[in-house]
Amino acid sequence: MGCFFRSRLNSLGSIWYTLLCVLLQIYLCYLGFERYRLYSDMKWPHGGYPRIWLSVYIALYGACVPMVVFIFATGCFKTGNLAGDQDQFGARTERIFEVRPRHDSSMCSPRRCIRALWQHSPPLPQLLHIAVALCQLFAQQVMLAQLYKYGFINSADFLNTEMDFIYQRARQLATNLPMGDTRLQGFRITSEELSGSPLAPNLLPVLMNARLFGIPLEFTNLVVALVAYAVTYPSVFWRVGKAFSLFFSFNLLIHGATVVYTYLGFSVLYRIQETNYNSLRPVGLGQYITPMRFDIMNHPLSIIVCFVTTIVLMHIAPIAYYALGYNNFFIALLEQKNKHSSESQKMDDTACTEYSELRQRSYQTRAPAVDLCCAGYGPHAASICLLFLTAASKIPVGYTLMKLMEVGMSETSIGGQFFPYSTMTVP
Repeated sequence: MGCFFRSRLNSLGSIWYTLLCVLLQIYLCYLGFERYRLYSDMKWPHGGYPRIWLSVYIALYGACVPMVVFIFATGCFKTGNLAGDQDQFGARTERIFEVRPRHDSSMCSPRRCIRALWQHSPPLPQLLHIAVALCQLFAQQVMLAQLYKYGFINSADFLNTEMDFIYQRARQLATNLPMGDTRLQGFRITSEELSGSPLAPNLLPVLMNARLFGIPLEFTNLVVALVAYAVTYPSVFWRVGKAFSLFFSFNLLIHGATVVYTYLGFSVLYRIQETNYNSLRPVGLGQYITPMRFDIMNHPLSIIVCFVTTIVLMHIAPIAYYALGYNNFFIALLEQKNKHSSESQKMDDTACTEYSELRQRSYQTRAPAVDLCCAGYGPHAASICLLFLTAASKIPVGYTLMKLMEVGMSETSIGGQFFPYSTMTVP
């Protein structure tokens, strides 16, 4: 056979991270499914039952289940992915996924390319962790927008975000904390209480969010995933280039902050437009967006498309930095091989024997010349393309947020739509 796979347990730190992560995701999925039941039991206005968005909500939480299973599998066991297995260049003890060489196969065979893509892809447990966290937050924002749209939440609260515990405010912090005899029983609400009390729907977003020191647990989950990603992915280069590894990690921390602020900007703008786009009399901040040109770009679905596209492009960008580091490592490796080759050739020149000539010929056949992709400029070209694509995906939302900034919108959510540009630098 051309390839084989050996299953091994991952490192102890990776196993503990995976187990804690899986337990947290199970609890958050439980909250999400309970929240779906309460959303279904609410008394929505006539003809306003959000059937489509409830289907999107439950589909996103349903997609989290297989992803959690993959988190467990790729986190507890080695899969051949360098970053996910927490291996380092120059310190690999064994190979988990190997392609055996064939005499009739070329260096660029499809099997070898697939193996290389799998081996050098981002760390799978952390990447799946980020995907699960974003799915949960996106599903939440979709339904919160429906609550704003039908008046269950006051339009004056459009600017409330998960970062309010930093930016405003003891008042908002006190509002967001669950209220009860022990201040920890806000989640305990039955469908009968929800249907019978006219105030219960207004309290639903508060009661159904488990919080850690006033921070929504789903939001904390995203921050933890981004920090773990920023630590794990650059560690591949730690043994061969500590300076580059630190630079890469710092860049990924900025990348994590960018993802957070991009999500906050999307959540604010989406709930505004979902409430006001088809309204005859826009309320709140929606009155400043409605008369703008390029109205189709301010449609709620367009905002969703821009957000998803931006998030996907932003998670492709770190691969360009990884490719830059791998190119440098590969060049250093070739220089080391050339150095040893020249030394062996000098030894052969001093002792010209039949054995040395045979050894020289066999060495030359074993070490063919390998060229870098695009003469080593592949990561630079990829970074430039990603820069322009990300900028293009942000232009519609960025223009709208600039208009809102002119009327005094808080910089809490505005800054995140422009902050990502600073991280899309060319290596």
